[in-house]
Amino acid sequence: MNLAALRAEIRASLEASADPEYRAKISRLVPTGAPLLGVTVPRIRELAKLFRPKTKMLDAGGVLSLVEGQFDGRCREEMLFGTFVLVDHKRTLKDVLLPAIDRFIELIDNWEVCDQLAMNVAAPMVAADPKLSRELVRWASSANPWRRRFAVATAAALNQKGRSLVRETLDVCACLLQDGDPSVQKAVGWALREACKCDEEAVYNLLLERREQVAPRILREGATKLSESRRSSLLGGATAQTSVKRGPAVPKLARRPGAG
Repeated sequence: MNLAALRAEIRASLEASADPEYRAKISRLVPTGAPLLGVTVPRIRELAKLFRPKTKMLDAGGVLSLVEGQFDGRCREEMLFGTFVLVDHKRTLKDVLLPAIDRFIELIDNWEVCDQLAMNVAAPMVAADPKLSRELVRWASSANPWRRRFAVATAAALNQKGRSLVRETLDVCACLLQDGDPSVQKAVGWALREACKCDEEAVYNLLLERREQVAPRILREGATKLSESRRSSLLGGATAQTSVKRGPAVPKLARRPGAG
């Protein structure tokens, strides 16, 4: 199959689905230097499904070449389309998927693509082989804030959809409790809330032990799902800390794949 022709056909379908009003909306919600067409996530998923008979004809190398080309182009819609192609080929790409994700992360500059790739592709892979969480811990120390965000977004999703990998999640969060990047702080708070649904005591113990070192925003947002007494005991000791300026809230789009 001619990959260049297939990618051009996909791009044309995305452009035909573009909505100028949605483009204006998403450009505000998802600050990025990448090109934006203005296609909703549900529509991108639909197109990925429509192209599935063609992408299923590709071998592992062809799939990676297609998706690499889409990520290299840096267009939001193509990167999301490529993410959903990877979802369809997780088993085929099992042995080469992590190195591919490692490369793709360096091309990410916004939370939407970051979180969609983390939740839909990386999290199921780590859940199937929890030893891979060691790579998330390593990425959590990266100088690249999007790599750190990717690590913790993946960790957050480890406690969704019936999964429960609290220890692995907290290992990643523990590396980022003092992170100064607002986008990373927001994701750590999210991951702690998700873990709390599975093991409130473990989350409480981590925050209690590290309370004096936790960034105030992370402490505040991470304690949201704790019992009132535990939340009060943590936040009562945080009042003397310097406050962190609150950035824009992460829309539901980041937390639930398919919202657009």
